Formats: sequence, structure tokens, C-alpha cells
Amino acid sequence: MLATLTLTSLLLTPLNDGGLTSGGSPRLLKGHPTIRMESEVIRIKIRNRIVTTDCRFTFVNDGPACDVQMGFPDQGFGASNPRFDTDASWQDWKPVSVFKSFLSWVDGQPTKTTLVKGQDEDSVFQAKTVHFGAKAKVNVRDLYTASEGYGAVDGGRLFSESTGYILSTGASWKGNIGSTVVSIEFDPKRPIREVRYADKGEDLWTIDFSTTFLDPAFGARCKGPIEPVFANNSLTFKIKNWRPTKDSDILVEYSAGLSRE
Repeated sequence: MLATLTLTSLLLTPLNDGGLTSGGSPRLLKGHPTIRMESEVIRIKIRNRIVTTDCRFTFVNDGPACDVQMGFPDQGFGASNPRFDTDASWQDWKPVSVFKSFLSWVDGQPTKTTLVKGQDEDSVFQAKTVHFGAKAKVNVRDLYTASEGYGAVDGGRLFSESTGYILSTGASWKGNIGSTVVSIEFDPKRPIREVRYADKGEDLWTIDFSTTFLDPAFGARCKGPIEPVFANNSLTFKIKNWRPTKDSDILVEYSAGLSRE
């Protein structure tokens, strides 16, 4: 049995003339009748304006042996979209990765991925077919690097850095996700001292860098599935036995007003 790759929900950002690169949890078409995501651990590190994301997923097959096609989101938004400066139609455009590097493993073995277009315009995936034995557990690791997002915020008064991660794509697997941990470690050269979280129903963009933070250059605003813990210059989201929605995707903006020099 071969499941079909499909599109992901987009993580949008209001960065004017800037861009954001995002990866995310692997996704299937409509969920899978026997395969569930037991856990995902995502560790994001920011150093010298490069974001390194190490994703480790554990899947369990509750049924017979099967093959499934996983698609890891490889998407850019705004100026980070490879089609930002081209007139090519979606039909004629050849997909381009927004990652500086992308590696994948299945049960510790290096696995080649193929860059493919999704059904929706501008949706691109790193795709691979993974075999599951009957009642088997499979570990998948994806490791990628990308540039920080950058653009104008708060009506163009300031410029901020940004990073994000798409969690909503994990909803295509059977049942709930057992556990999710996402940690974002900021660059120690550009430490964060204050974080404001957009609570459920609150608009992230009403958290104004220029008026809310004592010093915007050392503040961050974020959204995600739950309020994260902020400690030791890192944000950590932890949630168990849950099913993500479009509102679960993580977006963090920080260091507003700092020079790009």
C-alpha cells in the first residue's frame, strides 16, 4: 500500500519585503489508517543568522506492512520564496529548495529525498518513500539549514529576524501525536531577554516591538500551540497526546531594530 504525498498548510508572515524559510512535520494525504506519530523532537539553533533544525520522529505501524510517501515541507515565504522574482507559471516552474542543506535518515540509514511540487501553488516537499514492517516502529531524522527570515515589522518602523516551524502537517497521521517537543535556541551573540506570547485568540501582530518591549533589540514575540517556557536564551514548547491544527504552527520574531551589519 502506497500513501500519496500532499500539500501542507502555509505558515504566513507579514514581513514586508523580507522572507521566511520553514520546514515542518512530515505529512500524508488524509491521514493513515495504521501509522501514527509516537513522538517528535525538534531542536532549532540559531547561529550567525543561520538556522539549523534537527528533527527526529518516531512512527509506529499498528497494522500490516506498507510503504508510505512522506513529504517534508521545503517552503519559503515573501522574498525567500524561490518564485519571488520569476514570471514562470507554477505548471512550468521546476521546484527549488529554499534550504542551504537537507539530509534525511530512516532508522539511522541515509535516505535520498526528491524535491517535488505539491498540488497547491508554491508548496514544495522533500519526498521519500518509507517502508514499515507489520507492527513496526520506524525512526526518521531530517536535518536542514536555512537563513533567518528578515523584514520590516510594526508598520515598517523596525526590522526583525524570524524563524518558524510547521506543526500542522503532523495531523495527517493516525490519531493523536504522542508527544511533541520543539526548542528554539537563540544566538548567544544576540541574546533574548524578554518574550511575549500571543495567547489563543490574540493577534501576534498586536504585540508591538516599539511600545511593548523595554528594548526591542532584546525581545521576541511568538505564537504556537501552547505558551512556551523561556529559559537560558531558549524557547521550549512541550505538548502531549494532541492533534495539531493550522493555528499550531510556530512563528518567532526577535531582535527588532538590530543592524544587519
